[in-house]
Amino acid sequence: MMTRRKQDVDETNLLVKVTAIREFTDAALRRYLPPGRDDDWLASTVDPPRFGWDWPALEDGFLGPFHAWAAAHPSRARSVLAALLIDALGGDYRRHGCELAALEIRHIGSVMLEACHNGRDLSESASTEIAIPMPVWVTIAYNARQLATVLVFRHATGLSGDRRYWLGRRFAQSLWHQGIGATLNLWGAQCGSPHASIEDFVTYLRWYVGPLTFALACDVASAASSLTAASADFMARAGMELGVSVRLADMVDSKEHPAQVSPLGEQRISWIGGVDLDAAGRQRNAVTDAAFSWASQASPAAPQAFEAFLRVLGTPLGPDATPC
Repeated sequence: MMTRRKQDVDETNLLVKVTAIREFTDAALRRYLPPGRDDDWLASTVDPPRFGWDWPALEDGFLGPFHAWAAAHPSRARSVLAALLIDALGGDYRRHGCELAALEIRHIGSVMLEACHNGRDLSESASTEIAIPMPVWVTIAYNARQLATVLVFRHATGLSGDRRYWLGRRFAQSLWHQGIGATLNLWGAQCGSPHASIEDFVTYLRWYVGPLTFALACDVASAASSLTAASADFMARAGMELGVSVRLADMVDSKEHPAQVSPLGEQRISWIGGVDLDAAGRQRNAVTDAAFSWASQASPAAPQAFEAFLRVLGTPLGPDATPC
């Protein structure tokens, strides 16, 4: 009975903390990308305008649609993972509002692009979720993703100069990586090429889905915690594997092929030829083990944060998984 009560208390404390992280991140989002006119933000965060701004157009054509989309997608999973890791590694996530906001701005912009259901060009794109002209929507998304990198370079004052520069480069590299992954995704789908095996498909997820799902959140935690270069690489690999594990869980639990956007992912997986869901379920346990193994090599405290994060997601460990 006492053990059960302690578990209940632990779960309650975790949910309270996650709620606090989400509220803190939402406040940081409004600070670094306000929902309406804010001259101080424009002067301090972007660049002083040379010729003034059409604020109604900026509010209707950028700030308003972005925040409406952010409000409709409130999970803040990446900032939750980063904050849990920062605190587990001995830091305080509340000193890193800029980095958490940048994570969400980067992610929200990517999800906005996925909502376009792109054809070969914008004229073929369509969505029942988007009420403004498609070119405006795409411009918002691309600008938001680029702004995330700028924020880290200029305003992540909770980091030392070297750490800020390292993290800014990781944000920039993630955009390049996403472009390569999207190209591979579309090419494989168009060619109708089947994956040679489930291991081949997992490798594809690892380099396409994985880094963009949770590796960048792990990079934020690494920078905030001043991990060594080797430990930061281990942490990023852990985030990569964790992202693949969550996507495989989505596939298995839904019993559908993943030709859709995961609630936690950024990418619609189009290249799914030859995927066996039963095999994906078995592989998921190995990928989960790998995530915890890399996390433990980064820091002995990291696996506990990973486990808490999976509980938050409602994605329990597979029955045969044995975290390190």
